[in-house]
Amino acid sequence: LRSSVNSGVKNIDPFPSPESPKGLLSDADRRSAVCKELLNSEKTYVRHLQAVATVFYTPLRAALDSNRAIISSVNLITLFCPLLDILEANNVFLKELTERWEEWAPLQCVGDVCVKFCTKLRVYTNFFNNYSTILRTIDKCREMLPAFRTFLKRHDRTVATRMLSLQELFLTPSARVEEYVTLLQALTLHTPPEHPDYTQLSSALNSLMTYSDFIHKLKKSLDRDLRIMEAQSTIQSCPNLLEGSRYLITTQDVALLSCLNGDIASSLRMYEHVSDLRMFLFNDALMLTEKSVSNVPFCLAKNTTHTFLASVALHCLNLTEITDTKYVRNAFQLESPKRQWICATDREEDKIRLLCALRSAMSAAITRN
Repeated sequence: LRSSVNSGVKNIDPFPSPESPKGLLSDADRRSAVCKELLNSEKTYVRHLQAVATVFYTPLRAALDSNRAIISSVNLITLFCPLLDILEANNVFLKELTERWEEWAPLQCVGDVCVKFCTKLRVYTNFFNNYSTILRTIDKCREMLPAFRTFLKRHDRTVATRMLSLQELFLTPSARVEEYVTLLQALTLHTPPEHPDYTQLSSALNSLMTYSDFIHKLKKSLDRDLRIMEAQSTIQSCPNLLEGSRYLITTQDVALLSCLNGDIASSLRMYEHVSDLRMFLFNDALMLTEKSVSNVPFCLAKNTTHTFLASVALHCLNLTEITDTKYVRNAFQLESPKRQWICATDREEDKIRLLCALRSAMSAAITRN
């Protein structure tokens, strides 16, 4: 309630409205700043997507249409169609954000635009589900097609691609989803609950956080598969490891021991070091490989090879710790229905870590079966 004392005296507000200290922004100002950042970062993101279309897809499509194909039609569709669908959806999103910003006011809303965009996330799902195939196709075409290899060398990391390679441009959708979550969190934080935009913003934020969780799970699954494939590539005579929902938990180098006098008291038993093994613990099985190390002449390097020895389902495995004596330390016994192995680690902490993981995995496997 403003009152005036004299005509020559400034108006004084005995109940001033709460204002931010000088130099600090109000919620309305912060909300405007976040919306501006959402718009500007969306422009940058769409430019990255557009670079894929103009620098890579369009010339490859033109070469195919003129019977001078660099890659086949199937490979072209596999590589670019999922990302072009994303570009189409985000062009619409950018257009609607731009229209709202041009008419910006304290009560302007963008939540409904974000909710509408969230209904189109299926194009992102299609891209992420095919992401591994896309990267494998790039690698295969680059390796087998000299013309495509030359094409990438000419167009990767240019001004038109913002100094990014084709593979790096394909990373932008997953990074952008994380940015959406961060930006909408900030926007919701600076939007009062009574604001007409609050409900829609909260809904869009929840949708994007759920979608972000989906991407994290997909990444985790792909990382697990990659670890299994790397393990399989290092093991000679290895059976197929990519089965169902299998994933690698841990690996551990151990010594394979043989008991020389098992008929006497355990504290007096002596053991012979037979060979070196590496254990690969999966969520459903334990695989043992024989480890061989050979030295390289004239240098300190060593070549290590692993040969498949055995694999045991965890629900069929028995584990027994062997008490430390003056003859053996950090030892344990593994027993399957047909075989048994006495093993030992170099360090006590390695044994504790391995047996803890092994018992946990065995318990989970028994519960499942």
